[in-house]
Parts: sequence; structure tokens; C-alpha cells
Amino acid sequence: NARLLIVGTLRPEEIDANHPLTALLLNLRATGYLTEIELGPLDIAETARLARQVSAHSIDAGYARHLYQATEGNPFFVVECMRTDAFSDVAPDEASLPMLENAALPSTRLPPTVHAIIRRRLAHLSPAALELASIAGVIGRSFTFNLLAETTSLTEDTLVRALDELWQRRIVRVQDATTYDFSHDQIRAVAYDDVSPVRQRRLHHQVAQALERLHRDGIDEVCGQVAAHYELAGKNDEALAYYRQAAAMANRLFACAESIAYMNKTLSILETSP
Repeated sequence: NARLLIVGTLRPEEIDANHPLTALLLNLRATGYLTEIELGPLDIAETARLARQVSAHSIDAGYARHLYQATEGNPFFVVECMRTDAFSDVAPDEASLPMLENAALPSTRLPPTVHAIIRRRLAHLSPAALELASIAGVIGRSFTFNLLAETTSLTEDTLVRALDELWQRRIVRVQDATTYDFSHDQIRAVAYDDVSPVRQRRLHHQVAQALERLHRDGIDEVCGQVAAHYELAGKNDEALAYYRQAAAMANRLFACAESIAYMNKTLSILETSP
């Protein structure tokens, strides 16, 4: 009659409706014998503490900030980055750089082991869901259902099923009724990197045109996004026009830093254009 405590771990994104554990979990929940603890990401202080535990290197504020931006507090990503010394070239003065919302270092900064884990997750997706992940990766970290529908050639039913699969697999998460974002920016980065350069440019062009159609009555709100997609599509004339419009809009809002950034993008394109 001795009591027995069993501790187990699982990744919910790897358990579908037909998995043997699904029925077991349902039964255990019904009996009241199951306690579930969902482990969330580490915060920046916890990320730095874990990094110090698995590395002989000192972890300064700049290093910790970059590590947290890239890993978003995923413990496995943190450990792998420290084992491979992924950020050994981070400059000490970068400690003063501000954190940018939804910012991420290029996916190449994370070790191959991290990419392999993400690619294994993506490989389990249906063709439609994988196609949708690629398109969403081109759009950016967050995206709306309407923009996906306007960009893709998938039927609405196929789109809904594919998006639901991405949500169930925890590739994406819900922000509000119409907006989603990737559960980790490195998932977006790997999904994007697995698209050929030629197709990347084509998709960026499609996204730019879709944004124009969706916001024809209020293009000022998204002209910076449209400009960026046209630039990545290799459409410099269109990118220049929208970057100038974005700079003017930022000026009207007294957002001087944004205006300067858009004008710098304009100058960069002019300097490299034939």
C-alpha cells in the first residue's frame, strides 16, 4: 500500500491526438491523480545565472542581453550556446544597447544543435502547414490571418487547418483574435532560412503587394513594412518610395529616430543601386 510518485516530462507539441500518452493523460486528469506543471521560459537574470553555471567564462551585461535576445530564455538553447561559445565575439560596450521588441540575432548565431532540433519539429508538419510556416517566416515574427490569406494561394479551409496545426504543434501562438506570432523567433528564422533565396524574394514581393491591398485606405500605417519587403524582394524603386513615405510619416509623429533610420535605409539603397 506504499504510495508511489512518478515524475515525467514531455513536450506538448510532440503529443498529438493519436499519441498513446494522450489517452493516459486524459484518464489521469479524470482521476485527479495528475499534477501538471508547465515550465515557462527563463527571464534575463535566470538566463545569465544558467549561463554562468555551464560556462567557465564571465558573463557581463552585454553578453547576457544578447544571449537572452537570441534564446528568449529557452534553457536548452542557452546551454547549447554556452557549450559552443556562440557569442564569444560580443563586444563589452554592447551592454548599453537597448533591447528591441521582437528583435533577434541572425539564426546563424545559434549552434547547429539548436537548428537541428527546430528542423526536426518542422519536419513533422504537413506540407500545407510547412508552406504556411515558410510564408509566415517571410512576413515576420508576428502576422495576421488576413495577411496570410492575402499572400498564400491556399484555400481558406486549408489555411485554417494548417494554421491550427501550427498552433497545436506550438510553432505559433495566438496574440489576439486575428494575430499570431512564432513561439520563438529562432523557429521563424529557421523556417525562413529553409526557403531558397529566389523564393524568399518572390514571397517578399507577394507580402508587399498583399499589404498594399489590405491597407489601401491607410497605407501610412504600414509603409515601413511595405518598404522593407520590397527591398528584400529586390524592388528598389518601390522600396525607396515607401521608405521616404515612412520617414515623412515618422517626422509628422515626431519620431525622429525612426525617421533617421528610414532615411538611412533610403541612402543605403541609393548608394548600392546602379
